[in-house]
Order: sequence, then C-alpha cells, then structure tokens
Amino acid sequence: MRILLVGYGRMGRMVEAMALDRGHEIASRIDVASGDWSAPADVAIDFSVAEAVLPNLRALAATGTPVVIGVTGWAAHLDEAKAIAREARLGVLASANFSIGLHIFRAAVATAARGFSSQAY
Repeated sequence: MRILLVGYGRMGRMVEAMALDRGHEIASRIDVASGDWSAPADVAIDFSVAEAVLPNLRALAATGTPVVIGVTGWAAHLDEAKAIAREARLGVLASANFSIGLHIFRAAVATAARGFSSQAY
C-alpha cells in the first residue's frame, strides 16, 4: 500500500515508522510547503493541524486520494468538509481521537448518564 503522509510532525513520523514496519510504502510526505500532492497513493493519512484540514482535503479531492483524518479542532468546518468529499466522491474517515479506550469510556459514560437521569435528587 502506498501512503501519502499529510503532516510530518510526531504523529506523521509515528505513522511512517509503523507503515514501513508493515511493508507499506510512503508515496510522499506533505508538510507546510513541501511534498508532492500528486504522488500516486492508495490513501492519505492527515495528522496536520486544524487550519490545514480543508485545504488538504481540497488537494486530496483534486487527486481522488481517500483520506484518514486524525486532526483535532476542525469540527466547525465539518459541513464544508462533507461537501468537498461528497462533490469529489472521496472516501473520508475522520476522528479526532482513534483511541479505543476513549471510545469505550465515552460509551460507559453515556450508559451511566442514561441510568442516572431517572434518579431523583
């Protein structure tokens, strides 16, 4: 699998190391003003910054490269991001936190909240 790394900070380097350990190829590393958006890739993995998500998504839409977004703080632009993806028929998986522990904790809190909501104080 060829991976386009978008954002080459700590998480980008971690994704690269794990991908290479598993035999994947890095198509290009996109960071600030460097990298090749046109490098053929099966998927892009974006761990950049919130203000870069929409421009990154537009660039990926132009190449038709599906993307996994692991950036926090850009939810205010979700509707625009959905429109870009829908228009380009682009596959997008986005989550501000991929930690399974966090998602289990959120589910447990939601269950507890439903149980406590019927209790009188």
